[in-house]
Amino acid sequence: MGLTLVLRTPRPSRKTLRRATRAQRRDRRAAEAAEWETTRRLGRFLDVEVLDLSALVDRAGRDRLPVLGRLDPWKDAVFHHDELPRLEGEAGLLVKAAADDRQRRLATALRDLLARWRAEPHLLLYCDAD
Repeated sequence: MGLTLVLRTPRPSRKTLRRATRAQRRDRRAAEAAEWETTRRLGRFLDVEVLDLSALVDRAGRDRLPVLGRLDPWKDAVFHHDELPRLEGEAGLLVKAAADDRQRRLATALRDLLARWRAEPHLLLYCDAD
């Protein structure tokens, strides 16, 4: 089970394509694939194993991490730029609490994603659950 953290522009409410033609569905899939490729290329994407993140959050003290401690692997979440300072502080606690190289890489990757977000304040951080 994974959790995908993605920096992207605010999404408009999504309309279903229940009655769409095959061409409309194909065009939407192509647009979504292009968006994901751009997101990966620009470093705005982080795919996290929930068990790894949960173990790291527990090690750092879930009660000390009010934002990251409440991430739910079964629910999506959206963070606005005004929550960035708190997230950066929590990412710093995760780096300090990392016990091995795997956890350290995860915490560092999260911190790097947040640094990218600081440089691009018009984006939102979407946490998409699997």
